Amino acid sequence: MFTDTSNSEARCPLPAMQLPGLGVTIPPGASTAAYLDSRQLSATLLGGYRLVDDDRITFDMLAGARFWHISNRVSVHASHPLISHTRETIKKALAG
Repeated sequence: MFTDTSNSEARCPLPAMQLPGLGVTIPPGASTAAYLDSRQLSATLLGGYRLVDDDRITFDMLAGARFWHISNRVSVHASHPLISHTRETIKKALAG
């Protein structure tokens, strides 16, 4: 299964804030825009084998493996006379 939620966008004036990774405090009234791209991949491989098939009992052996990967990328654009134009992109991935 693959899921892609690219091109999510939000724009608005924000109060003063410090965003992790941006390295600058965004002053009140700054023009800001944020973009979010999220992707997820999930794959499962399963198998089974019947070891015993008797009139009184059945015994099955099952095995499987699963891979899961998710990544997010957040881009923040801010502009204000005190900070000029600042742009930062943060990308994080998790696999297991």
